[in-house]
Amino acid sequence: GGKVNWETSFDWSGGNPTGVKAYGSIVLGWHWGWKDTTTKLPVQLNSRRKITSNWSFGITQNTPSVMNVSYDVWFHQKSNPDWADQPHDEMMIWLNHQGGAGPLGTKRERVTIGGTAWDLYVGKIVNKDQAGRVTSSWNVYSYVRVANTNSATTDITAMADALVQRRLLANNAYLTSVEAGTEVFRGRGKLSSSSYSVNVG
Repeated sequence: GGKVNWETSFDWSGGNPTGVKAYGSIVLGWHWGWKDTTTKLPVQLNSRRKITSNWSFGITQNTPSVMNVSYDVWFHQKSNPDWADQPHDEMMIWLNHQGGAGPLGTKRERVTIGGTAWDLYVGKIVNKDQAGRVTSSWNVYSYVRVANTNSATTDITAMADALVQRRLLANNAYLTSVEAGTEVFRGRGKLSSSSYSVNVG
């Protein structure tokens, strides 16, 4: 219903240097293990309802960090997924990245949306059990902003529509969640959001 400010601190070292250790984030809608039923989500993409977000933030690096500041947007094939329902697609929107952080998958192309240039990466998450059986999987589409920013108005619907136009995402998919935060690979510092909001039309 309005703007919020929030922050998350991180301190990660060791382990897999290319693996994400955490994604401290603020969530609207569905999330792994729970969901908020008081939002205007889910929104079916072909309904033409618009979802936008405004975000201004600062990054503090107490040590050189490998990290990004990004949206994580989830899609399901059903209109009202339960907290345990498997998503079908994930769309990340990287506004800022530091220390050589890179997205999952391979670069498909450079696109311009809303006057901003993005590199679009396409990949897939596949989770397996100890016996090697696939337990879950979903497509991952990552927009990486060519020029870093610390303040942006993002038309999330337009980003999803660009995937639909490329036949990567189904037009009848349901956008079920908008998250925003920082994926940290390693380093010590803080993400401070001075103003953050999401508007669901």
